[in-house]
Amino acid sequence: CDDDGNGGATISSITLPVNNLVGTVPFELFELPGLTRLILNGNDVLFDFMGVARSQTLRELDISHTKATSLKGLREARTLVKLRADGVRGLEGTGLSELWELEGLRELEMDRCGLA
Repeated sequence: CDDDGNGGATISSITLPVNNLVGTVPFELFELPGLTRLILNGNDVLFDFMGVARSQTLRELDISHTKATSLKGLREARTLVKLRADGVRGLEGTGLSELWELEGLRELEMDRCGLA
């Protein structure tokens, strides 16, 4: 958490790797003001990036070794600088072209994704 300057706090980072999380990551996470880092690697979670446009501050996202099946909607993550998607299978033709629209993306890791 970080001080928001008004005597309150904002969540700037959520880091929950390999925590046995299951289900779908709620799009409301992208609405958290000040969230810059979301690390959920190694969990059996699905992602829907259609709400990522609501995030004005997300800079780092790690979905490695999750159940993500598409990157559709990720092009709206305008502030994203680093993306890790190692070991995410089944991404062929499912929004991969959106990666090239992320003008601010500086680091991309996609090892062992089975891309041909």
